Amino acid sequence: MDMKEFGIDTLNSGERMKIFELEQDIMNCWNVVDDVKDAASYIGDNELFVDLSAENTDKILNLLLGIQSVYQMRFEKLWNNFEAHCKEHHSLRRKEDHDYNEIS
Repeated sequence: MDMKEFGIDTLNSGERMKIFELEQDIMNCWNVVDDVKDAASYIGDNELFVDLSAENTDKILNLLLGIQSVYQMRFEKLWNNFEAHCKEHHSLRRKEDHDYNEIS
């Protein structure tokens, strides 16, 4: 994602860094979706779990798939909120700059 699209480049360096750090934190947390997917693959493919019945394996894999889906939805919602916040912040900053320039 290009943060300039949301006008983040108009922020001072401290604000820009905070938003960049927040973006990175969101993206890092989003990795849990891939982690759950990897765990499901590991259980499905690893010899350690070969003694599990097909029914139990299916139950475990379905639970993991459900967790993966829930977290994917949560992170998509979070990301959409983050983008909306960035757009709103940029819009307000632009209005403040415009108002200031009119007064000057």
